[in-house]
Amino acid sequence: MQTKGETGLIADIATGDSVRVSVKGRPFEEGDTVLFAIRPDMESEKLFEIAVTEFDDEGGAIFQFHPEDTAALGVGEFVYGINLIPVETGEPMVLIREAPFQVRGAVASDW
Repeated sequence: MQTKGETGLIADIATGDSVRVSVKGRPFEEGDTVLFAIRPDMESEKLFEIAVTEFDDEGGAIFQFHPEDTAALGVGEFVYGINLIPVETGEPMVLIREAPFQVRGAVASDW
């Protein structure tokens, strides 16, 4: 399993990887929703979106991508964005607008 840094930035992953992404900023709180969406490019529809509403002890959002999630993307270049819907306002806030990453082919599926 890969664990990416606290910034939540993903550079590249292999198809079929399990990936854990930690997003920190202000401590997220009960009632907040943090959304992580992946698209082929910013003009395309979302391929999928994960919502997190429970946070770690430090107020960070943890996104867990399972092997079937990354395998479904296929090989190629993608972008992701992260939004926060704070409980106070209910108005979406952009945390990361457009960050590119690459999914590469796996070397071997079973070792």
